[in-house]
Formats: sequence, structure tokens, C-alpha cells
Amino acid sequence: MEGFDEPEDDQARSVEYSGGDLMYHQNPVGFEKESANFGTIGRTMVELSNLEWAHDKFVLTVNEKAPDFATSLSKKFPRHLKEKTDFLIHAIAHMPKLKQVPMFGDGTLNLQWLQYQLDELYQFRAALAHGSVLLTEIDDRGTVWKFDRFTRRRSNVYGEQHNSVGDGFLADVCTTADAVGHYINTLTRMLDDKESWERGYKCDLEIRQNHQKIAELVEYGIVESDPFVDALIGSAK
Repeated sequence: MEGFDEPEDDQARSVEYSGGDLMYHQNPVGFEKESANFGTIGRTMVELSNLEWAHDKFVLTVNEKAPDFATSLSKKFPRHLKEKTDFLIHAIAHMPKLKQVPMFGDGTLNLQWLQYQLDELYQFRAALAHGSVLLTEIDDRGTVWKFDRFTRRRSNVYGEQHNSVGDGFLADVCTTADAVGHYINTLTRMLDDKESWERGYKCDLEIRQNHQKIAELVEYGIVESDPFVDALIGSAK
């Protein structure tokens, strides 16, 4: 086995921008100011894109380091997000080198949790990337976003799907995507023999312990609370 089969016509998958003017383009003057309210959406999309990139790199690294094993899971590179998730879960479960890497701060591994989180994250990414995003309300509690997209109900039948979320939900998405991406990147470095999970785990544990000590100092009034300190305390939970 030599790993994944190549696409029949890879050139057909690439379209080069010729540099011609689009039929319509927004005047760039004031673009940054007008886009200020969309910062949380942009940040969320960046985190989700980084997660998928880490996921793709993991799949390609498995194919490079263990091609026979990779093709036993998938004859071709898994393009759909569910296929990528199934590949990742099966690789962790069946490669002893990866199964020893803990996922949580207490040293445990939970593949069911990982699969559920990836499914949820990628489902939201689909709504964000393939639908209409509307800024519906801004108040003291934050921003409310409405997502509209067409989804398949049954064969050749599609309908509109509507969802609304707040900035708090987007913050949770970003935090989870960043944490899962960090874990997947650790697995990739393990395959490349570029990292010892024990050393990385001990460093993360020490950081969390230090942040917990800061939280105790704030609780006893020794250290004053501010946005930076609050962020450190939050990361220790």
C-alpha cells in the first residue's frame, strides 16, 4: 500500500483567480468600522478553520507514517467532516502510541466526548459557512445572531432551517475548538516524534495549577481582579 489514492484529475479541483474586477465590490472605506460588530463571528470562523486544518494535517500524517493502516480506514482522503472524524476516532483507538495521550487535565481519555464535540462543532461550522448570517440584536447581554440555511429533508426536498445564538455560545465554540485542536496537534506531533506527551501534559498541569493559585489570591483580596486576571482564572477551570 502507498497510502491514499490521488484524485483522478487534481487540476480540475483548482480554480485560479484571474485578477478581473468583480461585478460588484464594496467600497473599502469604512470597512473596518462597519465590520466591528462581526468580530465574534470572524473569531469563531478562524477557530473552526484552524481546527479543520489540524484535523486534515493529522489525517495526512497518519497516511505518511502508517499508510497501510490509513488505507485500512479509508481508501481515499476523507473529504467529508464526518469521515474525517471517524478516521480520527478509529486512529486513536487502534494506534497504541496515540491512545496513551490523555485528553483531559485529570489524565483521562474519552473518545465518545471527542466525537460528540467534533460533530457539534462541524455542524455549527456548516451553518456558519453555508448559510446566511444576520446580526439581529445588540444589547447589554451581547449580540444575538440568526443563521438561516437550506437543509435536506428527504430525497430532492429541501427546507429552511433557522437558529439563533448569542456571543456566549460563540465563546464556548471557540474555547472547545481551540482545546480540541490543541489535542489533535499534540497527536500529530506525537506521530512525527516531535513531542513527548508526558512533558506537554506536565507543563499544562503546572500552568493550570499556577492559574488556580492566582484565583485563590484574588479570592483573599491579595490580587485585584481585572480582565487579564479573570481570563487566567477562567482557563484554570
